Amino acid sequence: MYEDFINIRICKIYIYYRPLNYTINFMISFEDISDSKKYVVANLLNVLSPIILYPIITSNLDPSIYGNYLMFVSIAMIGIGLVNMGCLLGFRRDYFKYYGTDNFKDYIISVQIFILLIYVVFFIISLLFDNLIFQSLTKIQNETNFWSLLVITLLLDFFNKYFLTYLVNAKKSKIYLYVYGIKSLSNIVITIFLFSLNFEILSIIYSLLFTNIFILIISLIYQFKFYRNFKFRFQLVFETLKISYPMTFRILFGKVNGEFDKILIANIISPAATAIYYIGQSIAYFVFLFLNSLDKVFITGLNNHLFKKKKLNIKTYLTPFFFLVVLSTIFVILFHDIILYFLINKKYLGSEYVILFFSIHYCFLFFGKISGTQFIFLKKTWTLNNIFILNVFLNISLTILLAIKFGIAGAAFATLISGLISTYIAYKLANKSLKIDFEFKKILILLFFLFIVFLISLYLMNSSFDVIDIRVIVIKICMLLLFIYCGFFIKLIDKNSILNFFK
Repeated sequence: MYEDFINIRICKIYIYYRPLNYTINFMISFEDISDSKKYVVANLLNVLSPIILYPIITSNLDPSIYGNYLMFVSIAMIGIGLVNMGCLLGFRRDYFKYYGTDNFKDYIISVQIFILLIYVVFFIISLLFDNLIFQSLTKIQNETNFWSLLVITLLLDFFNKYFLTYLVNAKKSKIYLYVYGIKSLSNIVITIFLFSLNFEILSIIYSLLFTNIFILIISLIYQFKFYRNFKFRFQLVFETLKISYPMTFRILFGKVNGEFDKILIANIISPAATAIYYIGQSIAYFVFLFLNSLDKVFITGLNNHLFKKKKLNIKTYLTPFFFLVVLSTIFVILFHDIILYFLINKKYLGSEYVILFFSIHYCFLFFGKISGTQFIFLKKTWTLNNIFILNVFLNISLTILLAIKFGIAGAAFATLISGLISTYIAYKLANKSLKIDFEFKKILILLFFLFIVFLISLYLMNSSFDVIDIRVIVIKICMLLLFIYCGFFIKLIDKNSILNFFK
């Protein structure tokens, strides 16, 4: 909701014979399972890339330097969210509007050209005020063109999302996987190489810059292969802007909502605290990336259903997706301490509560994504904007209060509380105009299990047990297996579907 698997019963296919007619009844197609696997693998690569680099980053960079860098990233992301004008969401929606029409080719390229021009203007402004911005905000030694270098890196990264969104909508999951594989591998190799040459913090920025340039080249080659003869048509872009422009404030508030905590922590606590906070948030971010990999199937399916291109039983269609999101959340909550123990330098420890609170927060964004899709389909983007304003107000207010009193754990808890309140309000308002039913009994069972795991994790964190105590690890594995069995018991998964997923 705040941005920017499959139904695992699927594989039970019931075929009823009728003369010259076969009716196949299932929630999600086998194609969706195949796509989901690729998206999950792609997002796993996206998660593993920074995790693999954490030992190198945390060993070579002081937390204050890394935290200062993260503060600048947060500021830049707010600016980029503003100039993007919500077009990525509009692009994802209107793809289906123009697909199969004579305007499709012109639309795909026209939107990207328009966004690229906007980004060029933003970069020129950033370049002109580079030293002023850096010297006004930095808490570390000056670096030549640090701000503009960071901005162009993040602009390219965001621009490449249009190509990735195109691949998702076109159901080209294999190419999507290849692109993410190239991105993750090149980022790891280049970062390690640059750190070995003592580029320090610039190792991260240069690596992302070179990687995003490479992805951009792949994007241009691929698209112009199929859309060579196109005509730039601003009218098509304008139609998307009419939907997406009201989302500008939503995106802006969303970025502020998502980045404000790191900026605040850097200034009221310390840049080092921001680095520790970010490490915890990024480990929990695995849940959000996993959710995003599923969203590429279930939100696309929901859009298809709303546009009547594919009729689905939405009530039973969505629950298995939520089961898998909760499964990923439980995995992170149970095993995050092992990641911290083996991969993170001791200078960066102290983010355990941040991981727990953010994992649950990202889990509940499942419902936010659905209600956000409802609002966008209904063209009630101003309602969504108002919910975001409320969320930003709650998050900033609670973050200031709780971060001052409880530090980075308080900031993470503030995000969780404000997110739960906003998600509930969005759900109630969206369902007044476009009702989407959920299997609430099954969802409550899953959430109850999540709550139990959360309490167990809290107990272990505050006990004297060693992280690698074999008894503790066995208990965690048993809890994870018990939850999977729960999925079998309430008929969200079965043996055939799991076997099909791993084929």
